[in-house]
Amino acid sequence: MKNVTTPKSILRILGIIACVAVIITMTACEGPEGPTGPAGPAGANGANGADGANGAQGPIGPSNVYTVTFLMPADATQVPSQKVLETQFAYDPSYLMTVRKPIPTPATMTAGLYKGASLVGWKKQSGSDPEKVYDDEGRFYSGSGWKDLFNFYYTPITSDITLIPVWIKEKTISLAPSYTLNDVIGAISSEGNGDYLLALGANYSSSNPIKLYRDNVNLTIIGLGSTRTITLTLTGGGTEDESLFVLGKVVPHGGDPDYTACENISLTIGNNIELKGITTGTAQKSPLVQVNPGTTFTMLANSKISNNKNNNQDPGDGTGAGAVEVAGGTFIMKGGTIENITGIMTVNVTGEGVDNETFYGSFVMEGGTITNSTLNMSGFPGVVFDVLIDSRASFNLSGSAAPTVGMVYHEVDDNHPAPFSPISIDPSWSGDSLKLHLMGGSATINSAAKLAGAWSGKTIVDTPLSTTQASKITSGKLILATESPTATDFTGTVSTAGVLTITAPAPVAP
Repeated sequence: MKNVTTPKSILRILGIIACVAVIITMTACEGPEGPTGPAGPAGANGANGADGANGAQGPIGPSNVYTVTFLMPADATQVPSQKVLETQFAYDPSYLMTVRKPIPTPATMTAGLYKGASLVGWKKQSGSDPEKVYDDEGRFYSGSGWKDLFNFYYTPITSDITLIPVWIKEKTISLAPSYTLNDVIGAISSEGNGDYLLALGANYSSSNPIKLYRDNVNLTIIGLGSTRTITLTLTGGGTEDESLFVLGKVVPHGGDPDYTACENISLTIGNNIELKGITTGTAQKSPLVQVNPGTTFTMLANSKISNNKNNNQDPGDGTGAGAVEVAGGTFIMKGGTIENITGIMTVNVTGEGVDNETFYGSFVMEGGTITNSTLNMSGFPGVVFDVLIDSRASFNLSGSAAPTVGMVYHEVDDNHPAPFSPISIDPSWSGDSLKLHLMGGSATINSAAKLAGAWSGKTIVDTPLSTTQASKITSGKLILATESPTATDFTGTVSTAGVLTITAPAPVAP
């Protein structure tokens, strides 16, 4: 049969030939490999597994902790015990606290100056002895006393241990028969650190300030037999440095970068002691007692401050107090009486600053009375402050004290009040009243309503009060401390949270 070639068969053959050609071309004539494309995005990280929580550290086993007990006589400073890890070291507590032993005051005590027992260290207790006392330093150093002292630096604690104090016995300091009180201060400065008792059997006077500047000195003055007076007699011309007692260095006005405060200086007036000032003439311009930074002044029962007239007429001057000026130090009134004082205020508690530091005073009134004080300020409102608290100075009230208190509002600049320290009242306070006067020490507080607005809503007392205590805080006057001060009665209440609310005059924003 004859093969016939049709158009359709021709097209089929040509398609087969084309396919074969393509295959040959792909296998025999393949071109170079092209560049690699960009990497795709990274996959998401898997979640981290949670760490297992650490269990709380268990307490140190009791077998690894020992107790260091400081056994003290009942009348001495009580020192807390220490817990110390095995092979570790205890520390000498006298580096952190003042450890004292009272100077004996028997009924037959004679007048003179006494130095109290001095703590020289600690030793391990032997038997039941509560202390070890040496007659004098010579016996302590010439004998084996110093060798027996416990060495805190080189003695690891490996068991419970009891330590007792080692003292150099109190002694009498020799004074000339006709000594002055400034002679006493000189003897104390020569003798050095420690506690001193001055027992007076007669009255004394001083025509110059009695200045106690020696660091780490604590002087107590008592009267023997009956009340003994220490009276200030002026010889100068009315300067501001004519107080009877000046404790510590006076903070210089205007600042002084080289000023450094004294440390641990205290004066205590005790039984049968009265400090008397000047009531006549116009020269006196100082408080009777100045309490400067780093110092403490304490009044005990049966002590008194009386009859001083401070003629300073500047209400902004820190020396306006008639009795006690607390210029950065601490005044503790445990008892006694302050009476018949003339000045802008009786006790002034203020702050004093220098270029490198500011010191704020503190008054702790646990008892005692402030009475019969009068104002000595021409043109000033007829308000007598028992206590004037300035800015960040502090006042703590307890016992049965019932003072009249003034608080001062200051501004750092316009409409920015300076911080102030509210009064702290102990839960035991049982005084009849606490009368409150409020003063404005800013030119922008130029009306009673603005002063009311500055004080209303302030926390006046920073400790919780009982309802009875709160009701005993009575309102006094709003005082504008301008060139011609004016005073306005105000009505207000203090809540048990210590917040003052003034209702009249109607407060407005200062």
